[in-house]
Amino acid sequence: MKQIPLTAIALIVATPVVSATSEGVLQTYSNIAAAKYEESLITAQRLRDAVNALSNTPSAEALQPARAAWLAARVPYQQTEVYRLLNVVEN
Repeated sequence: MKQIPLTAIALIVATPVVSATSEGVLQTYSNIAAAKYEESLITAQRLRDAVNALSNTPSAEALQPARAAWLAARVPYQQTEVYRLLNVVEN
């Protein structure tokens, strides 16, 4: 008979049993969505400020921060798009 390594037994014993409820899953999912929307809002506000600065004083120097802000804002925005289209909760 093959012996189970002591480290494997320790991992099995130390691993907690997790029981997910639909309410818990929904709460976690909504917390993640809220955090993504918050990050998207913050980067959109930075983009707005950079575009306003560019609009107020058009120059190559002002264009660079506006471009960087646009690129930075795209990532969190794209991560929120999934929440608009999927996983509708029906009562």
